[in-house]
Amino acid sequence: MKNLYGKDSTAAASAYGIKRLMLLTLLCSSGVLLTGCDQLNAGYTPAVVIEPGWQINDHGLRAVVSGTDKCLNNTGMETSETGCIVIRLKTTMVAVDIAGAAGTRSETWNVERTGDAERGIVRLKRPDGSYVTSWQG
Repeated sequence: MKNLYGKDSTAAASAYGIKRLMLLTLLCSSGVLLTGCDQLNAGYTPAVVIEPGWQINDHGLRAVVSGTDKCLNNTGMETSETGCIVIRLKTTMVAVDIAGAAGTRSETWNVERTGDAERGIVRLKRPDGSYVTSWQG
């Protein structure tokens, strides 16, 4: 199965794709919040994983994002696929590529946490001060 970049993706065709759907549903329903509900356990470090191809609202326009990390499987172990955004407990910033109508550009998002370290709320803040939100269109 191919991902949104047209590359073959074993994760897109596996049960891991269901985890992605659950994460995207959560993000869509909560707007700007990422919660600990979809955390994976890689070793002993929980993580929120966003697969390449996630669509965000880029100031009123749809854009597709990818990260620089290796993706994780259902057990939380790294796979050979890259382009994921992995947010672990101590992650403070994530590097992303944003592909939109104006082309592709890189940004570094700040990771903001509220509440308990393992079950709290995680928000992603862009360099312009706005928060990352899912595309709703």
